[in-house]
Amino acid sequence: MPEVDHKLDRILVEPFPLRVLSKRLVDFVTEAAASISCPPDYIAVPMLGVLSTAIGTRRRIKVKDGWYEWAILWTATVGNTGSAKSPGLQMAAEPLYRFQSEFLEEHKASLKAVRAAATGTAKRPTHGKRPGDMENPIGSPLPPRILSPQQAFTTDATLEALNVCLDRNPHGIALVRDELTAWVLSMNEYKKGSGADRPHCQSIWNGSQLVVNRRNRNGPLIIPKPFVSVIGGLPPAMLGELCDERGREDGFIHRILFSFPDSMQRELTGNGVRPETLDRYCQFVKKLRYQGMIMCSEDPATVVLDNEGN
Repeated sequence: MPEVDHKLDRILVEPFPLRVLSKRLVDFVTEAAASISCPPDYIAVPMLGVLSTAIGTRRRIKVKDGWYEWAILWTATVGNTGSAKSPGLQMAAEPLYRFQSEFLEEHKASLKAVRAAATGTAKRPTHGKRPGDMENPIGSPLPPRILSPQQAFTTDATLEALNVCLDRNPHGIALVRDELTAWVLSMNEYKKGSGADRPHCQSIWNGSQLVVNRRNRNGPLIIPKPFVSVIGGLPPAMLGELCDERGREDGFIHRILFSFPDSMQRELTGNGVRPETLDRYCQFVKKLRYQGMIMCSEDPATVVLDNEGN
């Protein structure tokens, strides 16, 4: 239980337990926190969301027979304006930004290869085609996963967008929102608050299979292993916005890992994060994402770990 200082009438928050992290992660958190003069929590907590996203659907843990858990995390750092929670999130999310850049370059290269192959085929009728329309070498439409680059994260919090991202990124993605309240406020915005977006998101947190039917689709959108880790922050005054609007305990906020560290005096320092420290952190995340990755047809095999890590 947190210790209560009765003189100040507030809870004394324990610092983030850096001892549970590996050395290269401790080095990164320590240097990043010192560089922007903020509590380590503002680096370490969103970093947990980044590590969770790197694991994705490639690993899950077996608690016991019939009970399996994904590494899905919803994290939220809480702090007043100017407390550096936003710069901390951006530093922690650097591996995701690098992944996104790599995916974009790979996508450009793939489209270039498709164009090159298409130009070497026989001339096809152009009736009904618009300039810039693409087709593959055999003339059939390109699948959405080719037309769109792979994603490591999204900033679009609407449920419709998340479903599309999950369909195109079966390994899982992160939802990164500097102001996390926008995520909750976006729920049901197209249904005047009468929809089921909130419980739908809770199902995603559980990793439960999604079957989405829409009138504008030929068939259902089936997502066998939805994986969305949430990384964000918010000021204390907005915490109430995360609760159910009718005051019910629906279990939504209980799924969020909050961190509300004590504020500290910020000082302007000339020290930044050393490039080698940042690179080691990004390499750690990259190794976590690709280590032991096994591919079969379209879906990756999921390695099951027991609760001893075997």
